[in-house]
Amino acid sequence: MITKNKQLLETIEDLERQLQELKLDLSSNDREPNYTDPLEVGEEVVILNPKKGQESNGVLDKIHRRTKRATIITTNERGGKEKIVRLLVNIRRK
Repeated sequence: MITKNKQLLETIEDLERQLQELKLDLSSNDREPNYTDPLEVGEEVVILNPKKGQESNGVLDKIHRRTKRATIITTNERGGKEKIVRLLVNIRRK
């Protein structure tokens, strides 16, 4: 009976240690955001090379995979909507 209790306690301690290691692994993964996913329609983006008078951020409206360009809808100074087309390499997530 004593050996069974001792084995049970050792098994419980081993499980607790494994659980603690798993918690550490999960907490380290939460700190690193995953920005490797491709951009999606509806995301807020920053335009890296805006022309004079254009806004530098907006909402992604279309993605043209063949030409590697994206259409971004921005709001200009007067409150109107404006469409800007840029290469995908010239925009980033906000």
